[in-house]
Amino acid sequence: ITTDTIALRDMLERALRAGIQVEAHAIGDRANRIVLDMYQAAFNAVPESERRIANPRWRDEHSQIVNPADLPRFKELGIIASMQPSHAIGDLHFVPSRIGLDRTAGSYAWKTLMDLGVPIAAGSDAPVELGEPMIEFYAAVARKDLQGRDGPGWHPEEAVSRNQALL
Repeated sequence: ITTDTIALRDMLERALRAGIQVEAHAIGDRANRIVLDMYQAAFNAVPESERRIANPRWRDEHSQIVNPADLPRFKELGIIASMQPSHAIGDLHFVPSRIGLDRTAGSYAWKTLMDLGVPIAAGSDAPVELGEPMIEFYAAVARKDLQGRDGPGWHPEEAVSRNQALL
């Protein structure tokens, strides 16, 4: 445990006591696990009786590459998963070669998270992405790039229905 870790835990515990909603950017399976671990440690350290908000709506921003073992933790901890569907379009062509096909199993796990009952915030991340709602919708439903291509390790079973994408 480092000084930074202790400071972060203290900050999260103070946020719970003050009723501050927290969101952390975490890109990659290790970073997402660290965020979930830190959130869980804060929730364990601060009893509900000491929280200004009994059920905080903390968010994990960019929960797009998550170890499959960590997906149920979002529900268990009450964490909002925030993913930008259009990032899947760009990531499609380089993520498998950078992290390996086995680690793509929890990538953009929209359907799994929805089936678990996890709230998903699906923004555009503009201006990093175009901010075009139809592209976001298409990416979530088709799980393909704008030319209609998919790739190895991109798990078409994680696509969501049109109705789910609009939720």
